[in-house]
Amino acid sequence: MTFYPPMGSKIGHLTFEAFVQATEDEVKVVKALSNLTGSDMSGIVKAIRSEGFHKNPLIVLKVELVRERDVKAAIKVLLASDHLRSALLDGADERLDEGNVFHYRFDKQSAYLGTPAPHVKGESVKFTMKVLTFPFSREAAILYLKGLAETGSI
Repeated sequence: MTFYPPMGSKIGHLTFEAFVQATEDEVKVVKALSNLTGSDMSGIVKAIRSEGFHKNPLIVLKVELVRERDVKAAIKVLLASDHLRSALLDGADERLDEGNVFHYRFDKQSAYLGTPAPHVKGESVKFTMKVLTFPFSREAAILYLKGLAETGSI
């Protein structure tokens, strides 16, 4: 079956966010983000210094991809993982919020090792994907995400 995306549908942006605990190396967490996006994020990542519940130092790393070529490159890398494909096919309606933002979590250690896997326990990388539809439609966004999983192209 050939998939035709709903008219006026596209990905607006991708966001990746991870915490760096006091016991972790920030460079390694940036590498995990880079592995997920398919390109070096060291110059793009935003670092927010904070502290945890027990006053331990904490860094929040965030990357937002908005340029179409960056989004396409990252999607290509992410869809190489069957985990994300199945989440898009089987769980898009459950993971899509009221603003048409798809939510998913990758295991941080797996991302660092270059083999993205879904988060089960421990540290994670939060991934969000904003789906733009015109006119705004949740159903069109779900169809778009399922088509993305099937075809691998945006």
